[in-house]
Amino acid sequence: MMKYTTFDLWQYIQKHPDYANFSGTDSDLRDWNKENPGMSINLKKCQYYDHNRGEGGSLLELAKSLNVLPETENKIPTPKEVWDKSKQNDEAVKLYFTQGRSIPEIHYADIFRLFREEHYKGRQIIHPYFSFDSWQSELCGKSFNVPRIQRIWFDSSGQKTVKKHLGKTGQTPVCLPLPPVNKNRESKKAVILEGIENALSLRVHYSDSWLFVATCKSGLKRLPEFMKKFEEVLILADHDFDSETYPDKSNHPPRDKTGQAEAWRLSDVLRNQAYIIGKQNFSCKAVMPGQTGKDANDALRDEQLPEFINSLIDIPEQFRSDEERTGNTMESFKWKTPKKITAELLPVEELTPVLIPEPLRDWLSDIAHRMQVPLDFSATACVVMLSSIIGTRLTIRPKKNDSWYVIPNLWGALIQRPSQLKSPPVQEVFKVLDKLETESFKQNEDAEKIYQNENRKFEMKQKIYEDNLRKAIKKGDDYEIGNAENELQILESEPPDKRSARRYQTQDATPEKLQDLLSKNPQGILVFRDELNGFLMSLEKDGHETARAFYLEGWNGGGSFTLDRIGRGTVRSNLICISLFGTIQPAKIIPHIRKAKSETGNDGLFQRFQITVYPDSINWNYIDKAPNLSAQGRAFKIIRTLAEMDFRELDGVQSEGDGIPYLKFSDEAQGLFEEWIKDLETKKLNNLDESPSLLEHFGKYRSLMPSLALIFHLLEIADSKRSGNVSLQAAQQAAQWCEYLEKHARRIYGMAEDITARAAGSLSNKIKTGKLEDNFTAREVHRKGWELLTEIETVNGALKDLVEANWLREISILPTLKGGRRSMNYQINPEIKKSEIP
Repeated sequence: MMKYTTFDLWQYIQKHPDYANFSGTDSDLRDWNKENPGMSINLKKCQYYDHNRGEGGSLLELAKSLNVLPETENKIPTPKEVWDKSKQNDEAVKLYFTQGRSIPEIHYADIFRLFREEHYKGRQIIHPYFSFDSWQSELCGKSFNVPRIQRIWFDSSGQKTVKKHLGKTGQTPVCLPLPPVNKNRESKKAVILEGIENALSLRVHYSDSWLFVATCKSGLKRLPEFMKKFEEVLILADHDFDSETYPDKSNHPPRDKTGQAEAWRLSDVLRNQAYIIGKQNFSCKAVMPGQTGKDANDALRDEQLPEFINSLIDIPEQFRSDEERTGNTMESFKWKTPKKITAELLPVEELTPVLIPEPLRDWLSDIAHRMQVPLDFSATACVVMLSSIIGTRLTIRPKKNDSWYVIPNLWGALIQRPSQLKSPPVQEVFKVLDKLETESFKQNEDAEKIYQNENRKFEMKQKIYEDNLRKAIKKGDDYEIGNAENELQILESEPPDKRSARRYQTQDATPEKLQDLLSKNPQGILVFRDELNGFLMSLEKDGHETARAFYLEGWNGGGSFTLDRIGRGTVRSNLICISLFGTIQPAKIIPHIRKAKSETGNDGLFQRFQITVYPDSINWNYIDKAPNLSAQGRAFKIIRTLAEMDFRELDGVQSEGDGIPYLKFSDEAQGLFEEWIKDLETKKLNNLDESPSLLEHFGKYRSLMPSLALIFHLLEIADSKRSGNVSLQAAQQAAQWCEYLEKHARRIYGMAEDITARAAGSLSNKIKTGKLEDNFTAREVHRKGWELLTEIETVNGALKDLVEANWLREISILPTLKGGRRSMNYQINPEIKKSEIP
């Protein structure tokens, strides 16, 4: 059993979704997002306690029960690992196939190597499924990958008890190719069918053919890649029951989902493929048994295999789709009408000036107008900046009687395409912080001079008192020793106060440096990352887990953090409050959204970016005007007042001992908040049709709305227009902001719902505008680096969608006689440039 530190155990426990949002003091960490959080973690004692159940224990016991420790995690072996671990045992193969399934040994004697014995949960034989590449490796006698296996359990008499697959292959085509019995590996004939038992039963009859065993009926569609070298293909489908022909068998599939329907569709695809790659003499036929529910192995065991083969019939009309019945099987290729491609972003509303707090409205509107960018750019940056200026100096208690408090700390991000002037308006807003820091450093210069003078006196007195103590000790006079010690103790209990300049922002500090800054600036600091993607990617790296935990704790605003480093020693911050803002491109944020939607990769980091927007671009006009200095001066004055304000002296501010002071909602605002949060909890967060990641994002709105209300209210106070508890106007404006941000959240999370569809939409626009010519390749698209088309997997998915929508068709380019790899070119439907398709 491995030994774990308290920190290690807590890191593992936090990976569990029930513990991802815990925050608070080291002696009482809880999920404060819950109304009555009963589970408490005490890191100082390495204990947990469930207040609801009245029981607790060690963090090690909790980690074990959650199955989050490395040695207790369930590790499912890969198909390759199972295959490599198993052994070839010809007797086991004979027991199952010959004794259990009545298949003569001659049907499989040459391919014993494809079967192995395993004893996991009982005796079994396994066989692999090959991808096209691994099949080629196997043909050449090289080592090969095993992406999927089938496991067949059987009893002592060889009778099958259960059959299961292991291995997910996604879109990768896999099957089990069996070489011809007559050893003619150059044969151009192939038979496709379901089930290894059926294949071996028929193998001697089709002795001059390769047999390809599909994983199941739905796996038939994965076979075209394997068929490109063959000229004569027979697809032998099972004759499945269907719910329409047999109404009493309602648990069976409809006609178009049966094995015979899949077989017919495959035959059509193979004929189309042959035409495209120029195979002139290709033939393909799909057949099935005349009797329902009887397969080749059943016939072999009943000694009726010849009769079974003679009873095979063509796939009847009712199992062919309407399109396939027309006979348009590409013998003379005709383009079909291109379908409309729709992959638009979800709509968002324009941020209007009325949503901006009046004291800053003219200033922020002026920045947006002069730079010809949406108002969202400057407004969202400003709201996050204001949250950092208030920081931990004042909180809000949203409920009338409850002690739940919210530190108005916010994270935000601005999403926009490249070259859309994301950074200039944000930097214009943050100039306020530059000015505040300049003033802070100037004031600190005077304070530093006073400190140096006082410290000089302190050190001189300290030396005198130490000399007095030394002389008293030398004399051995206890009375003088006591007096000297008392003088020195009083002096050292009140050393000169060394003040540091207040910091408001940083851009690229390491976690260690940021921790140091926060230890001297407990009110909080704004971290601005102009390229947010680099920051988010850095937190994904191995070895950066502490940095990630540090930022997660910094979002809460009220927690403490201790950092131990060789060279720096121990640095502790009793309060760490990190506000965060950055800009990022749509294509670069999608991987982070997809991770947030993942059950295993989501720790709530992305959902903490509550002030995140992706506004529509505006129509650009040439503007050349001077800044509105009056509005700018008023905004700077108000924000400086906010930074210098002693919140404890405001009307209505309450405090409990040394705790952070707080405001409450006014009576009118309290009623609005209660209605708002009831709607959030009972409607938005109770909507099971929403994605879990989006629900988690909306869950953070519990603190967002009161945070915004407090920020907007303090702006009015700084402008000398308000006093007392948070006003109804501020609460209404905060609720409106939440509604505005909700639409942006839906757009942003929606980008990752189906990235392939959006990439197909982007690619269709490039094709429509002539950016690609006939016979282009996926690699050519990928190298252009277009938006949403920067990952090759996404490019391939987009191309597949456009093929299915009749915008493109695939042209397989075979290797030359000199060798090389297969490649795929894409031809563009000639109707695209003629038509008015969106």
